[in-house]
Amino acid sequence: MIECELKNTDVLILNIGTELTLGVTINTNGSWLARKLTYLGFQVKRIIVVRDDEEDVVEEMRRGLNKYGLIITTGGLGPTYDDSTSLFVAKALGVDLALNEQALAMVREAHRARGEELNEARVKQAMLPRGARPIYNRVGTAPGFYFCTHNKTLIVSLPGPPRELQPMFEGEVEPMLKGLTGLEYLEDFIEFRGLTESSIAKIIERVAKENPSVYIKTHPRLSDKGESIIQVQLSTHTNDVARAGMLLESIKKKLLESINEEITKRNTG
Repeated sequence: MIECELKNTDVLILNIGTELTLGVTINTNGSWLARKLTYLGFQVKRIIVVRDDEEDVVEEMRRGLNKYGLIITTGGLGPTYDDSTSLFVAKALGVDLALNEQALAMVREAHRARGEELNEARVKQAMLPRGARPIYNRVGTAPGFYFCTHNKTLIVSLPGPPRELQPMFEGEVEPMLKGLTGLEYLEDFIEFRGLTESSIAKIIERVAKENPSVYIKTHPRLSDKGESIIQVQLSTHTNDVARAGMLLESIKKKLLESINEEITKRNTG
């Protein structure tokens, strides 16, 4: 676990890349990271996609530094002219961009393994905000990095390609974040067939208001045969797993009873 005190467990995910804002690339990183972070006890409050533009990224970063305990950026760590996330983060933090010797060693080794020599574009990948610590990239050549700020925000910058981001997060970042929140995430689902969302909306609303610590959400879909299916999600963050588990079970029971009563009324009415 990383030694970095966080102001809260709220998260901003900042997915950086003009290819995302143009719609050329689908932002799968945002949803993938949100799921991972949720299970680590964090509350993802915003997922923002922003183009490779200094003003736009710095503005979002500075706004986020005042609100979130964790900011995760993706993209913009490579060797090309528009890969400038390290510079943007440095600007937002008010620190210099500097050659990081540990990151340089990682970049040198990654290219040596590919039979490549370092050049100016490749060395650029080792230029990090002063005070940042590099994160090993086991698949690509660009290290990620993290930075603990004085106002209790942890910034983690990851590469954009999912084939690099996912191993880096699971192998390097996830172990650092485990235990930071002191919370665990519990989730359960109930499924009803032959119903519509509107037919059970009042029941869901009533039970949700009675249990504000639990997120209750309906997810409608159709079966392969065209039958209406409503999946009800129940989820919560907790520091008492046993108590939260019993709460979810009691809510499931209440929903099953109430919705079955509604079905019976409809069938006999």
